[in-house]
Amino acid sequence: MARITRDDVIAILKRDRDLTGLNLSMLKLNGLDMTEANLAEANLFYCDLSNTNLTGAIMQNANLMNARLPEAKMDYAYLAGAKLNHARLYRTSLIQAIFQLAVLDYCNLTHARLTGADFTRARMDSCYLIGVDLTGGCLREASLMSANLTDSVLAQVDAEAANFQAANLTRARCERSYLVGAILADTNLTNTNFVEADLSAATLSRATIEETDFSYANLSIARFTDAKLRSPNFTGATMDGVEGL
Repeated sequence: MARITRDDVIAILKRDRDLTGLNLSMLKLNGLDMTEANLAEANLFYCDLSNTNLTGAIMQNANLMNARLPEAKMDYAYLAGAKLNHARLYRTSLIQAIFQLAVLDYCNLTHARLTGADFTRARMDSCYLIGVDLTGGCLREASLMSANLTDSVLAQVDAEAANFQAANLTRARCERSYLVGAILADTNLTNTNFVEADLSAATLSRATIEETDFSYANLSIARFTDAKLRSPNFTGATMDGVEGL
């Protein structure tokens, strides 16, 4: 069978938008309107999807490793189980997108719009999340080990039992977030905002805590063992059973 071309993809999009399981690797599909296309199980390895409209697209279990998606529009896309290792999604719009169980190791999401996105149990180790807006999103049981979340907005995020070990959260805004049981060991929390956040039973051992704002946060039975503290703000915080302070 002849290799699928960009023109073949355009013809399918005009017909029924069903690209399920197709090998689209290394194609230049930039700028296309792929709204609500079905790309489940598709191979998009090294595909150029920059500035592409993928609003509402189904990309469950798709291979997007090393794909280029800068400034693509992917609001409400369904990417559960997708592989996005080393993919480039900087400045991409992913509002309320679903990434449950997806793998995004070393993915570049710098300045992406992730409001309400769901990363439940996703693997995002060493992911670049600099300046992202994940307000109201979900990171429940996600792994973000060594991720860079500098200047990110994580307000009102559900990150119960998420693993941020060795991540950089410098100047991150985590106000009113739910971080019960989260692992924040060895993290950089310089100037991080945890105002009114729930960090009960969280682990902050060996974290760098400089001018970090915990005012009115719930820190019950949180662990700060060997944390490096300089001028943190604990005004009004609940600190029953805190260890290491």
